Amino acid sequence: MNIEAVIQEHANMIARIAASYERDSAHQQDLKQDIVMALLIALPKYRGEGSLKAYVARVAQNISISHVRSAVKEKQTGPLGDYDVADDRTCAEETFSNNQKMQQLQQAVRALPLSQRQVIILAFEGLSYKEIGEAMGISAGNVAVRFSRAKEELANVMAKKNTKVTFGSEAERTADTKSRQIKQTYTKAEMASS
Repeated sequence: MNIEAVIQEHANMIARIAASYERDSAHQQDLKQDIVMALLIALPKYRGEGSLKAYVARVAQNISISHVRSAVKEKQTGPLGDYDVADDRTCAEETFSNNQKMQQLQQAVRALPLSQRQVIILAFEGLSYKEIGEAMGISAGNVAVRFSRAKEELANVMAKKNTKVTFGSEAERTADTKSRQIKQTYTKAEMASS
């Protein structure tokens, strides 16, 4: 297994996970470096059980949680950071509006309880309930419950801020397609904010 290639392949997911746990862009960079260092140690131990993406996500989540716990102890705070995404739009007003929506979504995700935040972040990355369960060490059923609660909480928070978050109709989705649709919504919001 080429460890550098695996890290490079999952670099965007690592960056998004780091950004969902850390507000300050300098601290995000530190967190990403910590995740990469942990992956350099953990990947050689990967036994091929479950998906590699879920394994990388689990390492990233665990390091991020440790990072947040130590930051809370130190009471570090900072301004909201954005994902590093190039701006291809020409309309400044639309870009500003989309950036605001993306920041509101990031802030709302950060405000979720940790168990719900983990599920939403991994769903944004396109992992299935089964893969999220593998990454978190819980059942797919438990993932579905946490996802439903997180989705509801996000919708409530965003409604208070007059920002609509669309997750699609329950009848349209199966357990495996829910996370893909959420990721598409998240990716569109991310792309629109760039």
